[in-house]
Amino acid sequence: LGPDLVNSAMQGYDTTLIVYGQTGAGKSHNVNELWPLICDQLLYQVHELVPTAEHPVTVEFSMYEVYNEQVTDLLTNARQFNTAATNTHGLRVKTADNGGSYYIEDLSCIQVSTYQDVMHLVESGRHCQKVLARNNARRASTAHVFMTWAVTHIYEERCAWTHVQGDIQLVKKMSHLSILDMAGSERPSTANGTNGIKSPAKHVPDRGNTSTYQSMSTFRQCVRRQSRSADVTQMIQPTAPDFRASVLTKLLKSSIGGSTKTVLLAVVSPSECDAEESRRTLDFAEQARNVFARATINRKVWRPVSNRLGLDTQIHSLHLEKNLEVVEREAARAMDSREMRLGSAEREKRGARNRDRGKREAYKLSSVATSTHAAELSLSDFQDGHTEHLDAQDLHLHDPAASKGFEARIRRFHEY
Repeated sequence: LGPDLVNSAMQGYDTTLIVYGQTGAGKSHNVNELWPLICDQLLYQVHELVPTAEHPVTVEFSMYEVYNEQVTDLLTNARQFNTAATNTHGLRVKTADNGGSYYIEDLSCIQVSTYQDVMHLVESGRHCQKVLARNNARRASTAHVFMTWAVTHIYEERCAWTHVQGDIQLVKKMSHLSILDMAGSERPSTANGTNGIKSPAKHVPDRGNTSTYQSMSTFRQCVRRQSRSADVTQMIQPTAPDFRASVLTKLLKSSIGGSTKTVLLAVVSPSECDAEESRRTLDFAEQARNVFARATINRKVWRPVSNRLGLDTQIHSLHLEKNLEVVEREAARAMDSREMRLGSAEREKRGARNRDRGKREAYKLSSVATSTHAAELSLSDFQDGHTEHLDAQDLHLHDPAASKGFEARIRRFHEY
């Protein structure tokens, strides 16, 4: 089991190991036996690759848990243990740029090089886990615990599709190897828990048990809908799974039906009183076997360059970036804020232009009104003059001597 996961991760595939079963069946025991072997073999292959690699190969480790629909960074809480800076609201799960997967914002990823480094981090994270003492388990985890190794490998290769001989392109290969220790799959009524949850960091309310079971139910429903056996037994087209219904299914979207190689380890109890729960676990494992996924290699190719100097410049710029994805997200946020500032400035300029345009239109309207008033006055004067002219003509017909004064006034009016 371990070598297949490690080999796939070194080839560039995302791999996930999900340990599923009821409380007390031995899930955490299997995880504690498997992860040291997987980690040791992964770091061994990385160290073998380093002498022959032209660029460094990095391995980053992260450990977090999902409880009560909140994501808690166990490594951050371990560093902030017994301090007031512990995050009590959980980390945010956001949609990736491609829209097909989710990622955890501000999750700490610590670079490791030896097995002792990972062992120290795991032991620190275990102290911050939320556990519950039950009849069939002395220390049962009530949360879904993730352990993830991110392997980044940058290397050079020759372009086979260009017309220029000797073109070299830079390739970045990044894969994630995750181990998920799920909470108990049984219902809360059969959990036989005590009154409180024991946690070194803080007291956890009992309502998390219900949310944990709801997330497990959503996970089973997504696997059932993703299974290919649904349309064979029911002779209908199965509905698409809703991965947004729970934080757990958001984080497992690529593992359930995406581009990840996933292994489900179903753990059952040998006790006779747990026979019914063991049967349910095996039924779910049978459904999970029919889930179809098309795994792809996470490979990102940069633009090919024709000379060695340009390639060295690209490599130098890449080595200066500690985390390329974080830098890209920060740049995107800066661009968004800049566009918002430019948008507000543009709106202010547009408002000023509209105000100036309104003033000009008001001035034009006042000018037109003044011109109209002057024209009306001229028209009234013309009408008065025309009336006087007609009166003068009537007087000239009757008394030519009396009309001389009117003719002079009419002459002056026309001159005006």
